Amino acid sequence: MKKLALLSDQDLFEKVKAGDKTAFEALFLRYHSRLLHFLRILQADQVTAEDILQELFVDIWLKREEIMVHSSVKAYLYTAAKNRFFSALKTIKSSPIEEYPLLVSHTFPNPEEQLICDEIATGFDRQVAALPMQARQAFQLQLNGKKQKEIAQDMGISENTVEKHIGSARKKLRQAFAIYLG
Repeated sequence: MKKLALLSDQDLFEKVKAGDKTAFEALFLRYHSRLLHFLRILQADQVTAEDILQELFVDIWLKREEIMVHSSVKAYLYTAAKNRFFSALKTIKSSPIEEYPLLVSHTFPNPEEQLICDEIATGFDRQVAALPMQARQAFQLQLNGKKQKEIAQDMGISENTVEKHIGSARKKLRQAFAIYLG
């Protein structure tokens, strides 16, 4: 898996298209937290963001042979996540409130995919919990959609310190997931 971490996005995606499950896991690990953060910036709540990403990656695996990436894999993933978010938003706004729980699916068609995603999510949560207290707090507030200025006010620290804590948290998480990749 360490070799896969060194591949370009395009090469990794080609391996996914060929049915390589390890490459799929590497792609998931490479982009899950980034896409989650992106969806949180778009104001998706945590559950909705996780659901969108689960469905996105399941569809990628199931339709891997049909997917055509015209620009870059990164652009494809971000665009697909954004489109799914706005589609879900339209569905929720046009549905009676009591129907909303029916829109959320927490299962995968393949138990192996569910297990991989559960292990990755658990590993991520474990790594976030292991961060120093202020770095963890700043990082979680940002994931909850707060801007650096708001985080600074909530925590009673400067915006530069918030930026330092979030940068430190991201660096430690990247290092931790490098271990997972190899």
